[in-house]
Amino acid sequence: MPHTGSFDNEIRYVPVSGIGDYVESVGRRRCCRLLFISDGIVFCTLNGKKCQFGQGDVLFLRKRDELSFFSRSGADTKVCAIIFGEGVLGDISAFFEGGVFPADAVDPPTVRLRGIQRNKTERDMMLPATADHSDKGLLRMIAAQVIYECFVIRTELPEWLETPPDWFVEYYMLLSRHYIFTKPFNEIIALAGKSREYISRLFKSATGKNISDYIIDMRINYACNLLKNSSMDVMEISFECGFDNLSTFYHHFSPRVGMPPKRYRDSARRS
Repeated sequence: MPHTGSFDNEIRYVPVSGIGDYVESVGRRRCCRLLFISDGIVFCTLNGKKCQFGQGDVLFLRKRDELSFFSRSGADTKVCAIIFGEGVLGDISAFFEGGVFPADAVDPPTVRLRGIQRNKTERDMMLPATADHSDKGLLRMIAAQVIYECFVIRTELPEWLETPPDWFVEYYMLLSRHYIFTKPFNEIIALAGKSREYISRLFKSATGKNISDYIIDMRINYACNLLKNSSMDVMEISFECGFDNLSTFYHHFSPRVGMPPKRYRDSARRS
């Protein structure tokens, strides 16, 4: 039986399945859909236009977008999705600070992922059977991360980024991605292809901040989002954010936020 009715403040996960099962799960709900094609090719009409999408493509469909599949989409085609209402989209937009989400574009945003970003998005979207697929906090967090990493347009650059070399601008922007700033520090430095001393001097000169402090700030900011929007425990969050152990996480969290992680979570949920 097709699903109908209000869905504004709901969020649900559609696990990896064939096209027919996906259509049955979504039904006629008027909702946002974050769709990841994990295998095969999809032939469809999207807002009246014939389209073809393949393995590694991510689509963000808004409430008003119309998607229908052609029968020739292969039986081996597999997709997974997070579906949610516009009320939830408003909630997770807090993750989009410093960027613009192209929600009002005529065509729905789509992207074909490559390399490390594809691997990370695939791990995020394809939840294992052992995960709690009904955990709304977890689903909000995943949706926010995937939308931010794939579709948010970062338009506000610091003034100093108008003059440094292109490679440094790209490197600085790359550091805003959570699958980068949670890596071990030596790996983050190696991504620039320059010496650690050179990177450190240039970063300090351009930003007034040590690169290590900047990365820790990004990790703590990410931890605050997880504390507010997921059910992960504090130890899980500390490792997810790139800290080697819980004591190091506490050492950096409390001075920056003004309270320990558990008290921050309790305070954020009461507000």
